[in-house]
This record gives sequence, structure tokens and C-alpha cells, in this order.
Amino acid sequence: MTSAGSAALGSRPPGPRGDRWTGNLMAYEEDRLGFLLGLRERYGAVVAFDDRTTIVNDVDLAHEVLADRQRAFAILGNFRAERVTAHQAGAAVEARAAMGPGLRPAAITHLGPQTSRLIEQAFSGAATGASATLDPIPLLEDVLTRVTYEHYFGADWSTVRPVVGRLLTCLAAVFGSPFALPSFIPTPSRLRIRLAYRAARAAVDPLIETRRRTREADDYVAQLVRTKQLVGASPARVADLVIGSLLAAHRIPALGVAWALLELSHQPRVQHDLAVRSLERESPDAPPPLALATILEAVRLHPPTWILNRTVTRPAVLGQYEFAPGDQLIISPYVIHRDPTVFERPLDFDADRWSQTTATRGFLGFGRGLNICPGQHLGLVTMTYALTAIVRRWRIEPDPADSTALLEDPRSSLVPVHPAIRLEPRRHREPVDATSPSGSVVQAVDRPLTSSTRWENLSQTACLDTPSDFPI
Repeated sequence: MTSAGSAALGSRPPGPRGDRWTGNLMAYEEDRLGFLLGLRERYGAVVAFDDRTTIVNDVDLAHEVLADRQRAFAILGNFRAERVTAHQAGAAVEARAAMGPGLRPAAITHLGPQTSRLIEQAFSGAATGASATLDPIPLLEDVLTRVTYEHYFGADWSTVRPVVGRLLTCLAAVFGSPFALPSFIPTPSRLRIRLAYRAARAAVDPLIETRRRTREADDYVAQLVRTKQLVGASPARVADLVIGSLLAAHRIPALGVAWALLELSHQPRVQHDLAVRSLERESPDAPPPLALATILEAVRLHPPTWILNRTVTRPAVLGQYEFAPGDQLIISPYVIHRDPTVFERPLDFDADRWSQTTATRGFLGFGRGLNICPGQHLGLVTMTYALTAIVRRWRIEPDPADSTALLEDPRSSLVPVHPAIRLEPRRHREPVDATSPSGSVVQAVDRPLTSSTRWENLSQTACLDTPSDFPI
């Protein structure tokens, strides 16, 4: 058992009973985010959603669940929304560990400048004239997926991206839906997923086999299939490992940058400082530390992966409550990020908070623990380079100009309801104004984050979780 307390243990935390027939499900569906926030306010750290589902709102307890040092809390599902056994889940965690070397900072240094170049091309083509209004998400998704897929498959990237993207679209109809039937029931949605998965395998399998047989290719997948952990792995396991990681990279990074742009459209001073600092860098593409702080703060406020699920696999104690195998635990980064005991002024956009190491303690925007995605560095690099490339070339304004609220759609990933922004080209290099109201923000962020150690620390903490944690 884990962390047994000295007080008497209980089997059921407090929580609303809900409707006689539907429990709390209908209230949750009416306003998912508001309902979960209300539960934390009314019932506290651990809340019963129903007889087998518990919501964990305490950050320390959330860490305990996600770290899972006692192997009591697991992700018993794969990226195809199918149930798996605890043994299969453990094997998947071990297999993902093999992905690390080719996704570490030293292996992806070339992806930053490539991202900058493609972002400037894409946005220059879309943002024509003195000003332009556009939805940045399709452009960001197009560029960031290309960079990732090209890293994985080299020149073959364009044959893989469409089929994995189609699989993602089919999965979106099932992930995040409380009304989805079990995977073994052949509903139309499940049949579409199976067909899309077969198409993805048909594209990926021969590329993996070619890289297994020859040493001509030197892309990431070629390196992956030659690692000791995967030399004897079945073709299906390697293919699923690759497809699952590509699904995770397909939409989440684009949403992270989009939320950062939407926040910056209401933060002209931070935007100005980010543009100025980017122009001061020795390398024209290298993002300043403020870019990383902006991404982290945007993801803190609007975590694309806003809910994480774990299944209890053996009798366990969490806080003052006992849990049995089969019980479900829910952790919402969205809720924890809005806890004033975890983040000061939690509803404010404040990039300066990332100059303090304490900010990383409560940050769950990209997961934590055993299921940390080995692609964490790739995600952060591409997001920060993309954001810097845009802000360096264009001023960002909200659309409409008088809009203030950033509305969120949590039906799957946390998506902006109205993601349009207005872009105006920057005419010339803007001078640094050390006395500007935002100067303190830049100085506070730049000083501690310029060291490679701090960048590495933040990168390790703000990491992408597994595809199983992504509600798509």
C-alpha cells in the first residue's frame, strides 16, 4: 500500500451524489471545467465522482499517483482507446524508454532553426497585407507535425502524416466521450478507428522494415529500431510505439503555441519584450528564455491535456482513503493549475513566475512520472522556436479587438473556442526600453533562465506525457 496515514482510513471521499439515475455525469457534461473546479472548492483535495471514480485535486497526491513508485496506479488503455492488462501497460512503459536517445537535446538541435524557417514561410503566406486575421492552429499543426515526422522518417515523412492524422481524427470521436461504448463493441466509430489504424500500419510497417534491414536511412526511426531494447521487439510493438508518439505530437504542441499567441495578444508588453529579446540573440533563430516561460505559462493556464486518468491495479492508500483494484482516479492539471495554494494569482498570465523554481512543483501540463514522454525536449524546442519566429515578425492582436475572455472547449483536448488573432508586420527592430513597465518581467525571466542548467531543469519538468494520457 502507499502512504498510509495515521488517522482512520475511509473507503469513500466526500462528493456530490448527483442525480438518482445519471449521478454526476450530466452535470459534468454541461460544464466539464466548471464542474471540476466547483468540486475542488466544495469538497477539497480528494472527491468522489461516483462509487468507483475519484478526483484527486491535491498536487502532492497527484504526484504520488503519477510517479507510481509502488506500481499501484496504471494507464490501462492504449492509444486506440482499448483496454490493456497491467502487464501490457508495464511493457509499454519499458518500450517507451527506448525512445529517449534520439529525442534528447543533442539529437534535435537542427529542429529549432527548421521550425523557425517553416513557420515564417507558412505565416508569411497567410498573413498578407498590412494586417491579417487568421486561425493559427492549422498553420501551427501543419508545420510542427512536418518537423516531427521528418525527424522520424526523413524523406518518407509525407507518406506517414496523412494516415496518422486520419487515425487521430477517428480517435477524437471516442476519446473524452463518457458515452463511448467499450472498444469490443463494433460501433461505427470503432470500425473507423480500426480501418484508420490498419491504414497507418500499412504505411509505417514497410518503412520500419526497410530501416531494420538496411543502414541506408539515418533518421530517428532508423536509429530506434537498432537500439538494444527493440532489436528483438515485434514489428507490431515498434509500429505502435512510433504511431503512438506521433499521435501525441500531432496536435498538442500546436495547441500550446496557439494558447501562447492568444495570451500574448492581450499582453502587448510581454509580447514587445519577447520580440526585442529574440532580436538580441546571437543566433537569429534561438528563442530567448522568455519564450520558454511564455509557453509554460500558457500551458499552465490552458493545458491541452487537461485531464489524466489512472486505474488502481492493487489495494492502495492515497491520503486518508483506501482504494481497490479497478477504481479510477482522475487528475486535472487544469484544476490544480488554478489552485491558489499551488500558484500565486493562478488566473493571471505571469511569465515571471517561471523565474522561480517553485513554479515547476505544481506544473502538470505535460504529465509527470513513469509516463513522461521521451519527446519532451522535441516538443519544447519546436514550440519555443515557433512562438519566437511569429512574435519576431508580427505584432499579435486579439480578434475581435475588444475581446477579453479566452473561451475553452474541453470536449477532447483543451481547444480555443475562437482562436482567431490579428497579425501586423513589425516594420523595424524595436529598441530595448529598460525602463518600460515590462522591463522587470524580462530581467526577472532572462537572468535565471539564461543558464543551460535552468533550461534543462525546466525542460525535464515540463514534459509531454504518453499518448494514453492525451484525450486527443
